[in-house]
Amino acid sequence: SVPEWRLPSFNMMQGDYPGVLLVDLGAPSRIDNMRLYMSTEPGGFRTLKVYRSLDGLTWLLTREEKSELYCSAGVTGLHPGWPQKTRYVLLEMQDRCSGLHHPGMFSVAEWQIW
Repeated sequence: SVPEWRLPSFNMMQGDYPGVLLVDLGAPSRIDNMRLYMSTEPGGFRTLKVYRSLDGLTWLLTREEKSELYCSAGVTGLHPGWPQKTRYVLLEMQDRCSGLHHPGMFSVAEWQIW
């Protein structure tokens, strides 16, 4: 069984973490690739979870990646897509890297999906 996404409980969240980004593609689409561009601010995250949904209500975990890549400012990461069509894509960023984190600011500068 594939884990479904649920909003973390208040006790699990620490201020602005985990960070979540959600996009509605407007219609079911195939995702070939995704690219994340980090801001030039230091800090970031070590765990990236990618979820997909056709209806915005039921979320399926597509992948979980653990890496130090996004701990560096200004980096770009390319992530492969998946064969199932999806309308919604959700990124959950966890495991904060050490460094400066401004309250209310997000580390991701741009997110491309194609």
